[in-house]
Amino acid sequence: MKVSVLMAVNKDDGFLNEAIQSIISQSYSNFEFVIVANNCTDSLWSAINAWAEKDCRIKPFRIKIGGLAFALNYGIEQAHGDYILRMDADDIAMPDLLEKKIAFLQDNPEVDILGSQSVFINKRSDIVESMLPTKNPKEHIDIVEKFTYKNTIQHPSVFFKKQAVISAGGYIFGYYAEDWDLWIRLWLNGAKFHNLSDVLIKYRLHENQMTAQSFNSKSSSEISGMLWLHYKKTKNKKFLFGILVQTRFFYWLIHSTYRLRKSF
Repeated sequence: MKVSVLMAVNKDDGFLNEAIQSIISQSYSNFEFVIVANNCTDSLWSAINAWAEKDCRIKPFRIKIGGLAFALNYGIEQAHGDYILRMDADDIAMPDLLEKKIAFLQDNPEVDILGSQSVFINKRSDIVESMLPTKNPKEHIDIVEKFTYKNTIQHPSVFFKKQAVISAGGYIFGYYAEDWDLWIRLWLNGAKFHNLSDVLIKYRLHENQMTAQSFNSKSSSEISGMLWLHYKKTKNKKFLFGILVQTRFFYWLIHSTYRLRKSF
């Protein structure tokens, strides 16, 4: 099995070294590590190349094209692996992430997209105790039945067949929904999904993610637009519920119910 790890980065918020170290320290070591530096500074490019000089598995590429989706598509084109692991530049991979995912796929080669669970960490890399680990559904049928209103495959640490993603058209959508949109197109293309029950990634929450209680109109607007396009294409009315979930009213309803329950 040929394996590539793909990271796209355009700035270092102080977590890049920890993220890279967590990949090169994996218990499974036979992989290439493609790092796409998109619109980065010269100092960041020098730092990435310093890592590449220390570890020949690291393959750095510097580009100047807009957005994460384009950078990921470029990285997929450059990757030699039949399977690609997505990694963000501020998260921390568990040491056995690749080992566990590869072992599962060797026993279950029909799976095209393999996710897992995560814990949440803060800027000091401490686990956020107030937030429980994710509980993404494991089986294909439980994963895809929620795609019309919920993203049930976590993008950081997702492991996918390169050809399946290329056949689905790669990443298309913008800043907030590029992964969810891809999962839906893969599902409609007949791809098979699975989530491991293991926690294999430490997902970093930044200050605004841990404290923000307000409705995010930008993300909701983009996600609603993406779901509307899939409704228009498929005529699946469940996507209309997904659009409702993204409205300010639904946000208010959920948070009001949550506050009411806490008061008892």
